[in-house]
Amino acid sequence: MSNREVLLSIKGLRKYFAVGSGRMLRAVNGIDLDIYRGETLSLVGESGSGKSTLGKAIMGVYPPTEGSIHYAGQPFLVKRKQDRLAFSRRAQMIFQDPYASLNPRKTVAAIIGEGMDIHGLFRGRERLERICELLELVGLRREMASRYPHEFSGGQRQRIGIARALSLGPEFIVSDEPISALDVSIQAQIVNLLKSLQRELSLTHLFIAHDLNMVRYISDRVAVMYLGSIVELADSGDIYAEPLHPYTQGLLSAVPVMNPDNIRPAGQEYLKGEIPSPASDIPGCAFCSRCSRAMPVCETARPQPVEAAPGHTVACHLYAN
Repeated sequence: MSNREVLLSIKGLRKYFAVGSGRMLRAVNGIDLDIYRGETLSLVGESGSGKSTLGKAIMGVYPPTEGSIHYAGQPFLVKRKQDRLAFSRRAQMIFQDPYASLNPRKTVAAIIGEGMDIHGLFRGRERLERICELLELVGLRREMASRYPHEFSGGQRQRIGIARALSLGPEFIVSDEPISALDVSIQAQIVNLLKSLQRELSLTHLFIAHDLNMVRYISDRVAVMYLGSIVELADSGDIYAEPLHPYTQGLLSAVPVMNPDNIRPAGQEYLKGEIPSPASDIPGCAFCSRCSRAMPVCETARPQPVEAAPGHTVACHLYAN
C-alpha cells in the first residue's frame, strides 16, 4: 500500500473546543493519517471518539486547532475562502441525517444544482439534464427533480444527498455515518450504492461508521479511533482476522453473532465502562481505565503508534519495542 499515491495527508491534526473555565474539549488529539487515491478508508469507534469531528476538520467545516492537511501534495488552508471553494470542487461530504441536511423549501433540482450555480458549471437545459443524470445514477427517477424532500423516504433522501455530493464531479468523498439514521432494510442498499459509485467513478472514500459489519464489506483499510486518537490502522481483512489493540478487540466482541454455534473465543476482550470525557486530562493511555490488560506504564505514558506487522500499526504499550 505504501507505494500508492497519497491523496490526503494529515499530520499532527488537533481540534479543540473551549468548554468554559479554561477547559478544552480535545475532540481530535493528534492525528497522523494518509488516505490513498482510489481506496475506501473506514473510520470506526464509539460515539464521542471524534470521528465526525475529524471528517469535518478535513472538509474545512471546523478549522484545525493545530496540524496540517495536504491534498494532492498541496497544503489545504481552510481559513482562505478561495481555497475552500476550490477544494469543494474536488471533495464533498455526505451527511448523517438525510432530512436535516436537505433544505425543505427547495426542490430536489435546486438542492442538487446549488453547487453548480455557485461554481457556474452548467446552465439552462444542460443543468437540468445533469441533475436528471445524477438522479438516475443514484437510483431515482428524473421526474423526481421537481419534488421536495418531505415527499421522499429516508433512503431516497440519502440518495438525493449522494447526488448532491457528486454534482461537482469530486474525486474525494467523506461519508459521515450515512446509514445510521436509516432503517436496517435500507442500509445495505445505500452501502451497495456507495460501493458501486466508488468503483464506477474512481472515488476516494472516507467512510465514517460504527457498524462494523457494514465497514467490513465496504472498506479497503480500517482506522480505529478512540477519544480523539487513532489506536489501530490496517487492511480491513487484518483488522477483522487479527485485531491487536484491546479496544479494537472489544469493538469486535460487540458485533452480534448470527450463528449461535459460533462461540466467541475464551479470553476475548469485552468493552466495559464508558468512554471518558474528551475534556479529561489523561496523561497516559486514554483506554487504560477500561482495559483488562492495562499495565502501570499505561497510566503515565501515552502509547505511540508502532508497526506491529507490515501495514498494521497499533498504539498500545503491549506492542512497544
